[in-house]
Amino acid sequence: SATAWDTVRQAQIAAALADGNTYIVSKQDLQCDTASPDMTATDLVTWGARLGQKIAYTLGLVAYGDGPRIAGVVGISSTLYEVTLTHQGGTDITPSSATQIVDLLVKDGASIVTPSSIVRHATNKIRFTLSGAPAGIVTVQSSYGKVPSSQSGIVRDNTAHTLPLESSAPITATILASTATITFE
Repeated sequence: SATAWDTVRQAQIAAALADGNTYIVSKQDLQCDTASPDMTATDLVTWGARLGQKIAYTLGLVAYGDGPRIAGVVGISSTLYEVTLTHQGGTDITPSSATQIVDLLVKDGASIVTPSSIVRHATNKIRFTLSGAPAGIVTVQSSYGKVPSSQSGIVRDNTAHTLPLESSAPITATILASTATITFE
């Protein structure tokens, strides 16, 4: 189940954060063989290149080692939210705005919710729409659970390694103030 996979993913993130010599090299966006959880030969080559990039980054030999990370989440209205990304090596993300993004987990309080829309909005922004106003605190998490079966909706940067979103713990949305003051001069 996604919950069981998420427990494993959160333990991996916690271990990496607790030990400065432990690093996560994502394979969340790589297609596993359908008969087993093992990666295909092509994906092993991709993952190996990412591992080399991460090692080179930790040694100070290259400028980046991961894909974009979530910098923050803002509620623009009661149902519209914007996720801002910080690029580490790239300058843009895919998929295009027409493709539904599949690798973000959105929660309303403790309940997982499926946004009615979750798409690229700008080079460093993703927007999602909830079907109704949330009852609790909205959180967003990247690279959660089991590898998605649809690879076309996974967020990747535009570097040579097409790195996916960096794994994150849940990030709480900040709600914009609903009042505005207009001053005439």
